[in-house]
Amino acid sequence: MLRAHGGKVQGYLRRRFPSFDEEARYDLLVDALIAFQRTYDASRGAEGPWLLLLAHQRAVQRLRSQKREMACWSITSDDVASIKKDRSVPPVESAEVVEQVWRAVDRLAPMERVVIEADLEASDGGGDAKADARALAGKLGCSVRAVYSARARAREKLAAWLAPWFERSASRSAEDDAGDVHDSEKTG
Repeated sequence: MLRAHGGKVQGYLRRRFPSFDEEARYDLLVDALIAFQRTYDASRGAEGPWLLLLAHQRAVQRLRSQKREMACWSITSDDVASIKKDRSVPPVESAEVVEQVWRAVDRLAPMERVVIEADLEASDGGGDAKADARALAGKLGCSVRAVYSARARAREKLAAWLAPWFERSASRSAEDDAGDVHDSEKTG
């Protein structure tokens, strides 16, 4: 079985899942062979495609588990903790605004949070720069599309969560400005 189909399956895994090293691909092939022995039914089709399907399923499972581990690791790591401590306040923004934004970022799902924090790091506090999706995907063990989707979901959530807060802040400062005008009219 391994001689007949192992090379094709290894080649497929190499092309389809380039983030896996040789040892990981071999482990996937062994796992697929073990599952093949338990699940193969000759009346349902040929051996090669069934083995390929099983190997593909094992690879996807491994990617998903790595993604979860990576997302959890990056959230609890010392690096993220130091980023959160270093929430330096740009001179234009108040500490209250920056803290509110970080509270909203902390509420995001793990994958979304990692992508947004990478975007914030890439922008260095200014502009609309985004982290390289391909590099993030490689780091997180997911697809580029997953990074784009996480970024879009996170931006929608942040806009929904922060818009009411910013509207309240704007109305408060408008009231404060109106109060200053009335005070100057009384004194003037």
